[in-house]
Amino acid sequence: MNNSVITNAGSIISQKFLRANSNDLVGVQNRVSSGLRVATVTDDASTFAVAGGMRADVKSYTAIAASLQAAKVLGTVAVQAGETISKRLEDVKAKVIQLADESLSSASRATYNADLSSMVEEVNGYLEQANYFGRNLLGTGAASVNVLVVANIDASAFTMRAQGVADLAVSTISDATSAQQALASLGDLKAELETGLAYIGADLKRLDAKD
Repeated sequence: MNNSVITNAGSIISQKFLRANSNDLVGVQNRVSSGLRVATVTDDASTFAVAGGMRADVKSYTAIAASLQAAKVLGTVAVQAGETISKRLEDVKAKVIQLADESLSSASRATYNADLSSMVEEVNGYLEQANYFGRNLLGTGAASVNVLVVANIDASAFTMRAQGVADLAVSTISDATSAQQALASLGDLKAELETGLAYIGADLKRLDAKD
């Protein structure tokens, strides 16, 4: 058997440096492709473990921020609908007062009642449409449910409270007595609406404090 001995020391040293440079190049490529200074556990085990935990927390906080933002939109939609309804109720009230006039002709009363019916449908439509992703904090129905909002990475949550404001129910007004009954219904709805908006507003402030 023939044995050979490498006697070119310069070549050995050059190969050693070439391997080191190749390893450094691989490390740089890993950092470039991953965007991370410590891309794998072999780069720096302890730093990799800490960084992994931090990345998980960042993703969790991103998810929480999205959850809080969605809840804010849900509450804002409800508030905007409620404010629109509140203004529209003033028009409904004015129409009811017109219908309280018992000197109205049959034709005029029929016209006013048709206007009133349209207004009532509009109000109830706003209640139904105060909806975001299948949830409604203002009106009634299947979509009217409390919404749990995750507010921290420990999964702690608080509740956005559904108010269940009932639809406006006003029938045909034929005289002053039925007009008075309609005004009472309007007053009940307005009080319920204002209470509901106050609760939703309070919940939105709590969301702002979490943000």
